[in-house]
Amino acid sequence: MNIPIFDGHNDTIPKLTDGRDFFLDNPQGHLDLPKMKKGNMKGGLFALFTPAETKEEREEGYGLTINGNTWEIKYAKTISHTWAKEFVNKNLTFIIDFAKKHKEIKIIHNFIDLSLCIEQDRSIGIVLHFEGAECIDEKLINLEEYYEKGLRSLGITWSRANIFGYGVPFKYHSSPDVGDGLTSYGKALVHKCNDLGIMIDLAHLNEKGFFDVAKISKTPLVVSHTAVNALCSTARNLSDKQIDAIKDTGGVIGIIFDMNNTRKDGLPTSTSLDVLLPHFNYIIDRIGIDHVAFGSDFDGAKMPSNLKTAADFPNLINALKACGYSDEDLKKIAYKNWLRVLKASLKS
Repeated sequence: MNIPIFDGHNDTIPKLTDGRDFFLDNPQGHLDLPKMKKGNMKGGLFALFTPAETKEEREEGYGLTINGNTWEIKYAKTISHTWAKEFVNKNLTFIIDFAKKHKEIKIIHNFIDLSLCIEQDRSIGIVLHFEGAECIDEKLINLEEYYEKGLRSLGITWSRANIFGYGVPFKYHSSPDVGDGLTSYGKALVHKCNDLGIMIDLAHLNEKGFFDVAKISKTPLVVSHTAVNALCSTARNLSDKQIDAIKDTGGVIGIIFDMNNTRKDGLPTSTSLDVLLPHFNYIIDRIGIDHVAFGSDFDGAKMPSNLKTAADFPNLINALKACGYSDEDLKKIAYKNWLRVLKASLKS
């Protein structure tokens, strides 16, 4: 069965801004149009993540310490609003102009456009997502401007602190219960996103901040790319009480494909996609089929050996089918659960 795919997270836009050809099957990247067509991927949350300000901090392995079977990456420094705004504006301008030139892709502004992309194959549906809110000013004035340009999903933090909240560190073994909750600015941001129709993404946010959002948000709780802490004890992964809270709001969890956050030992060693299956099964057994989806982290993480790119989505579909999931179950995991929470979050 050829099931359409909507994926909850990728870091591809900055790669396109830097010159990757979206229309060629690139050997180095995880995501481009030929790979999407081969894997039947119809759309996803396309992230704008602002990197560290210094070249040293951007180096792979910066701040990594290993002690026996535990590891930790030095907690990322806060970045300036100016730096974040310049980076986001550059990439946002690029992708908006790019979409205007190429009918094969469409930046999603409303749910009708999204459903047409996914279910009627009109074009590739790009839901614009900011991974970390550092580019948003404290009075939230430019949030409305970004909304008008197409922003429809916002992660409050990446794995560092900002004026809105506290991100989880990259650490194994650890729970997500680290740091303080949302600031007053963060709570105002949640309310404003609800009012505008911007989906709130809780990936990279710590547990106290997560439950602050749960108390005040009017929309389903969403974590775009994560896994189960009980199976891989990184701070990035969700505790059982977070998983239960997502069910209570009708939310969804996008399972990340990253080896660091799915292997039981927390190592980045590439292995079969079978390592992902216990995370799907755990969430489905605990809170049901309506609350799990895909959240790959393509172009931003280490992929399984037989799920290297978007072209390999059929391998994952087949592996889930072999676990006993029905065709309707697979449709929910592949795209319907994402469509449901986006419809609940967007204003139109």
